[in-house]
Amino acid sequence: MKKVRRFCMPSAVPAAIASSLIFAVGAVVFLFTMISENSNIYIKLFGGAFCIGMFFAARALFKELYLNYAAMFKKRLEYFKQIGVFPMVAPDFEQGVRWFGKNLVVGKNFLFGRENGMIVMYGEIDQLFRNEHRTDYTSGDSPSFDYYLKMVANGKEYTICSLKKQNLNSDEWYQFCNFLSIKNPNAHISQYFQQTQSLVDDSSSGDD
Repeated sequence: MKKVRRFCMPSAVPAAIASSLIFAVGAVVFLFTMISENSNIYIKLFGGAFCIGMFFAARALFKELYLNYAAMFKKRLEYFKQIGVFPMVAPDFEQGVRWFGKNLVVGKNFLFGRENGMIVMYGEIDQLFRNEHRTDYTSGDSPSFDYYLKMVANGKEYTICSLKKQNLNSDEWYQFCNFLSIKNPNAHISQYFQQTQSLVDDSSSGDD
């Protein structure tokens, strides 16, 4: 099961480092306002509030980068234990085949998504599709694109794993579709792209 965890879960180290850096900024500002000779009560209160705000920001970032995936992974394993298929998980992973740049392990009974906390039984899939997510930037930089394999199960949408652009219309994709249609004839496999978009404000307020 350790191999399954390492594959399905993102590393906690980058998330911990990023969160620690954010909190460290708040702590430094707080300490500076406390020891500065020019600090009055209002500046000290601002420093304390800023530190608290950065603490919650750090916690939210750690949750986004790691804890959400950990919770999903744990939830999946608990569900498999409830229905009695948990002993099949690790052997299925060991015998599975890696597809899409090793981002997906395809077993006889399960799909294992890399670093997304997802393990899926074929019978759970109601719909499977590819997602192209475009990120635009207010600074005018060229947009970036991310690609994902997603599914719908019980009316909810989940990300199984990341894809690369070359995976989207590859022979491997169509082989996978044929394989899934055998494993779950009731699953709807969409050949259309779901396109989503987000805007990131990365413009510098200090520019002249």
